[in-house]
Amino acid sequence: MTVRTAKTAPTSRPLETGDSHFIGGLSQGAAAVVQVLRQLLEQAESLAGHAGRSTALTARLKLDKSLASKAIRAAQTEDPLAALLVLPGAQGLSMIARSARRAGVAATLCDALVERARELDAIIAALPDGKADLEATLAGWFPQEMSRGERRARLAAHRSAVFLAGTSLEAAYECEIYMPGQNDGWCDSITLAMRLGFRRLRLGSRHIVSGLPSVANDYPGLTMSTLDGEPYDDDPLKAVVREFSSDPLPNFDVMPRGRGWMFAIGSASPDLGEPVDVATALRVRGICPRYATDELEYEHFAMALRKPTRALVMDLLVHKSMFVTGEPELTTRLYGEAPPPPRIAHSPDGKPLFSEYDPIASSAELRRLGPGMEALASPLVPRVRDFVGFGLQKLDTTIHEFRAYRISMEYPLPGMQYRVWMPLDRR
Repeated sequence: MTVRTAKTAPTSRPLETGDSHFIGGLSQGAAAVVQVLRQLLEQAESLAGHAGRSTALTARLKLDKSLASKAIRAAQTEDPLAALLVLPGAQGLSMIARSARRAGVAATLCDALVERARELDAIIAALPDGKADLEATLAGWFPQEMSRGERRARLAAHRSAVFLAGTSLEAAYECEIYMPGQNDGWCDSITLAMRLGFRRLRLGSRHIVSGLPSVANDYPGLTMSTLDGEPYDDDPLKAVVREFSSDPLPNFDVMPRGRGWMFAIGSASPDLGEPVDVATALRVRGICPRYATDELEYEHFAMALRKPTRALVMDLLVHKSMFVTGEPELTTRLYGEAPPPPRIAHSPDGKPLFSEYDPIASSAELRRLGPGMEALASPLVPRVRDFVGFGLQKLDTTIHEFRAYRISMEYPLPGMQYRVWMPLDRR
């Protein structure tokens, strides 16, 4: 009898293992373990009378069903690196060897499995965090593992950040709406932002919940105001949209910070676990040039969360008469500013800019939404359609005048920046 090899093993990237001394050794070590494991299971199968059945092996070898299933899956996998995704660790393989010896499997095979497992374990031990670092390494070979593992990693990072920060945020929403400006050749915009379900989880702590840029700026022709056209530096709370915020609104400490204002909760109110919602809306005139020049080809806007957050949704609405040269693109970075798209990420002499370095794995994508307000509905952000509808009403326009794009993600990493790049039109 033989252990049947699977035809659906994950496909590795088109990179030879010889390109990396470590990966080459890892692949050889895994292949040696799988070869002996396959021979051991073949002999155990003949004793059990059922080929490749975890229930039969469980009964014959008196193994945990999960351990037997992993062993069979690893033995059925042709690619040794792919086998590492399911292969039991050295301790589990030693348990299989002991059980197989008691069931009558040849002692030479059982001893060989233990020895090959120790050799593989020594290779993995070169990584500081062992199995955790191994998972990150293998994710570079198997895209589907990257996708599955990324959400687990983000969730673990979120829980850690909540514990360390003592706060949590249910959802962060931001919508940037671009339209032709009042001044010829320029664009105007409105920014709608919501922070929903902010909770303090420890006594005596003070935290920033939301914020605004300052009306005062050094950019010629750029002005900021509430949606009703009022400057707000004298009272930044004018920009809070009460209809979509907590009622009553917490007694915020409003503090200047850099070129902006921060809304913070004090140490006594609101109470622990009490959710706080804050929505703000701004109108910006002269946000960017409408047309490209030799020096400027893209407009971009960015968002980075500083608090552990369960859900992030970013919407971009672009007037149908604007930015028709090409589709917007998303870039991400764990720290600092997210780099430009690859085709403009080089200096004039063709050398790569610093922003190409230190990439971060992210499944975040910018997708085009369908027409109409219904397409804006999101299970992650309640009342998002009402909030965007409120902003469009202030502009005296409708969603049908705009193309809509969205980034949506659960458990975004704190500090990670999401930047959307829009190619400017040529006159």
